[in-house]
Amino acid sequence: MRRESRSAKRIPVVSRLVSGVSLSLLLVASCAQAASITSITPLGQAHVPYLTQFQGTTIGGLSGLSWSAEQQHFVAISDDRSERQPARFYTFTVQLFNGRLTDASVQWQRFTTLLDRDGKPYAENALDPEGIALTGSDRVYVSSEGDGIRQIAPFINGYDLQGRWQQSLPMPTTFWPASVFDRLNQGIRNNDAFESLTVTPDRATLYSATETALKQDGEESTQTHGSPARILQYALADGRLLHQYRYDIDPVIPPTGTSVSGGSIGLADMLALDNQGTLLALERTYVKGAGNRIRLYEVSLAGATDINTLKSIRGNQQIVPASKRLVADLADDLNVPLDNFEGLALGPRLDEGQYLLLLISDDNFSDKQRTLIAGFAVTILP
Repeated sequence: MRRESRSAKRIPVVSRLVSGVSLSLLLVASCAQAASITSITPLGQAHVPYLTQFQGTTIGGLSGLSWSAEQQHFVAISDDRSERQPARFYTFTVQLFNGRLTDASVQWQRFTTLLDRDGKPYAENALDPEGIALTGSDRVYVSSEGDGIRQIAPFINGYDLQGRWQQSLPMPTTFWPASVFDRLNQGIRNNDAFESLTVTPDRATLYSATETALKQDGEESTQTHGSPARILQYALADGRLLHQYRYDIDPVIPPTGTSVSGGSIGLADMLALDNQGTLLALERTYVKGAGNRIRLYEVSLAGATDINTLKSIRGNQQIVPASKRLVADLADDLNVPLDNFEGLALGPRLDEGQYLLLLISDDNFSDKQRTLIAGFAVTILP
């Protein structure tokens, strides 16, 4: 199917990474103004074959990404619920060849097993790891969606780089799974909790968000209406939950050229672009029989209402949600091959001033889907 670019500006393809450049230093330097993405250009994709084996583990279910400026590598969380091997994250490096991302660009370095409070690998189905965020050289945060059916609460935990538990961030009862007798009326929806996780460039703030509305807040998106998710803002210095904001997810929009009914959409990941509440959000749509639609939005929390004390926002017309601006529809604007993209991370600076943005897809350990790592050059201006 022919795709026509409508809004995304194409920029010259760059050839290599600039080594030793700290993303945090680059973005903090211009922290007085909100950041904004002014252009995005595809650089190609790497495909990880189905059920790739690495150091005795199965690479798959890759659902979140983060970048280490200190170590010059990426980390990816697997959403394996300790069913195949213990819950874990992977470390890998990326090298562009003539400005392009290819299968040979990705080199797997190691995997790290997550350990619970008792220092043991997580038991089967004790968590559903979906998001990951590094804070530097000593801490990695992981978000778990929990399990609404099994009455397992979601969490956001901090670990050292060896995977040992260090900290649990506070989680309001608003987000706990409802009891058996109230399952339809409150709490997280099953498999729709904390997919996203990101830390600001100054490493002072962590953001996460629900993938769709809490049951008491509103309905899931359909093709006729969107859904009010919640963005959570934590202070990493003391772990406090400072603020919550409403984020309005799009209605379900089938891929261009299709007219299949039904489908689902969720806020799959976020990326902090500055220290002022500017985020890049990944909204992922899936319509059975039609496939995926992936959209990237620039989000601003400036002026949004703090809903931290509200147990429900359903029907509240006084709430100002976070604002958002479409950066790109990956297929329609950039002609990018799609799969179940769930994670994104902003990596090093490229040799013409842009940054390397990576997206990763979750194959759900299924031979019907693919693990893809897609690269983009993005221009970010204050």
